[in-house]
Amino acid sequence: MPARRHPPRRLPPRSGGRTTPSASALALVAALVLALVLAVAPGTARAKPVGTADGPADVALAIGATTAAAAATALWLRARYRRGPSSDDRSQDDT
Repeated sequence: MPARRHPPRRLPPRSGGRTTPSASALALVAALVLALVLAVAPGTARAKPVGTADGPADVALAIGATTAAAAATALWLRARYRRGPSSDDRSQDDT
């Protein structure tokens, strides 16, 4: 005896053909509008270098500060998500 097939489900009617745009579509439109505004902005609003802010000491300071921040973040994450002893370790302690 062949398996009984159910009729396909019908989708509810659309509300006048209008659909709500998704959040990703809105974000894409916003990013494109922002890119267009930045591309058309006058040249006087662009940043200009002032003085010698990129000397060797400044670069070394930036590298050191970034390294220290990365190390502090790694230690904090390690302490926060540290796991307890595994089940194998517990079974060896009981013997």
